[in-house]
Amino acid sequence: MNIPPASRPAQHRVLRMGRIGYLNVLPIYHPLEAGILPHDYELVSGPPALLNTMMARGELHVSSCSCFEYACRPERYFLVEDLSIGSRGPVMSVLLLSRRPVEELQGTEILISGETHTSVALLRLLLRDRYHCDVTYRTGQVTPAVNSPTPPVAFLAIGDEALRLRNHKDYPYRLDLAEAWRDWTGLPFIFGLWVLSRAAAEASLFHDDPGALLRRGR
Repeated sequence: MNIPPASRPAQHRVLRMGRIGYLNVLPIYHPLEAGILPHDYELVSGPPALLNTMMARGELHVSSCSCFEYACRPERYFLVEDLSIGSRGPVMSVLLLSRRPVEELQGTEILISGETHTSVALLRLLLRDRYHCDVTYRTGQVTPAVNSPTPPVAFLAIGDEALRLRNHKDYPYRLDLAEAWRDWTGLPFIFGLWVLSRAAAEASLFHDDPGALLRRGR
């Protein structure tokens, strides 16, 4: 994906805050959405991949996004401290579901959700270096594919979709990617971060501290 340099923040002067549209961030955003914490931000909801693109294009000023996006363009962002989407073990919302054991996926095609960047990178790493499976990947909509006449052998689902599909009777083999990473490395895994646009900060668009507002919303 070609993303033009963020030479300036979004044209609108209203501060735009990206919100991942999944249940696992509800404790953070509910006080903002319910008016418990007053603010004058425009909240924009979407999957991580969309918010990544919008941040990179300067269309958002502060957002939750994939850690993959921050790693690709750290010069464009400030990190909000002490706030992340991570796990020290099973997360249950980033899953590879399969009709076969993972070790028997050699040579198969895996359907991957287009809503995530970090989880796809983690899956590729695990299958290549931990399970030594040479597979191919196809990006598409997971739930319609699973319910189609030709469902995939295995698929990656994240967020609310993973929670809905995790006990699907046709996919008895489940790999929790956060758990697999912990078993392999002994380390926790960070899927998402909160970032501020450096361009917006340099343009003095932040009249208060959005990071502090987010932390108070937890």
